[in-house]
Amino acid sequence: MNPRNIDQQNQLWDKILVWIGPLSWLVLAIYVLIINREMWAGLAALYVAIPISLAIHAIAPLALIILVFYRRRRGQRIGKMIRWGLIYYALIPFIVFAISLWLQGISGTLAWGEMIRREVMFQIRK
Repeated sequence: MNPRNIDQQNQLWDKILVWIGPLSWLVLAIYVLIINREMWAGLAALYVAIPISLAIHAIAPLALIILVFYRRRRGQRIGKMIRWGLIYYALIPFIVFAISLWLQGISGTLAWGEMIRREVMFQIRK
């Protein structure tokens, strides 16, 4: 492959990694609405779809950061699209934390954080 093809392939990956996060929320909403014929089906859809969305929001920014380092090493500019993607992925945890504080208060948010920590530790030990 010549450098031009590699650059085009990297630009395609940049676009995919930037847009997969925001589009995952839309797909999640559509999936829940389609499956949500009964309350339990909607909850089951959320139970399946939220971990997928969380995985996307964990893997995509890491892959974007790797591509940024690769571009910097080659002396290429990062680009506005990648910057906005990194800003989006950096803001998501703060937005989730703020919504949790707003809906559950400090004690509920701390309990939620402890539950997530215990679940992660359980999954790691598994």
